[in-house]
Amino acid sequence: MRVPLSIRYFGGLVQYARGLKLQEALVKQRHAGEISDTLLVLQHAPVITVGKRPTTHNILAVPEELDRRGVEVHRTERGGDVTWHGPGIGARRYVEGLEDVMISAAAKYGIHAQGRMVGETGVWVGKRKI
Repeated sequence: MRVPLSIRYFGGLVQYARGLKLQEALVKQRHAGEISDTLLVLQHAPVITVGKRPTTHNILAVPEELDRRGVEVHRTERGGDVTWHGPGIGARRYVEGLEDVMISAAAKYGIHAQGRMVGETGVWVGKRKI
C-alpha cells in the first residue's frame, strides 16, 4: 500500500523555534489523520539543542561566543544531551549518509543494494545504479 507523501520546501533560513513549532503542529495533525506523511525540507541557522536531561554543562562555548556567532540554544523534549545543528558535515559525508539511507530502505524491501564501490559513485543494485 502506498501512502501519499507531502513535501514542504522552505527557501532561505527558518528559525529553529519556528521550524519546531511547525513540526509539533504537523505531528498533531498527522496523529488526528488530518494530513498525510509530510517531509519538511528546510535549513535553519546554527543552533544547539538541549534535550530532556539537564546537560547544558556539555556546551563548551561561552554564551558570549555563541552570541557573537549567532548560535541560539533551545531546550527540546527530544534527545537527552546537547546536539549541534549547523555547518560542519562535508558534502561527501552527507552524500554517503544519503546512500546509506537508500541502501537501508532497499534492504527493507529485500533488495540488496551497495554503495562506495571502487571507481563508482551512488547506490547500485547489481550493475544498475539507482
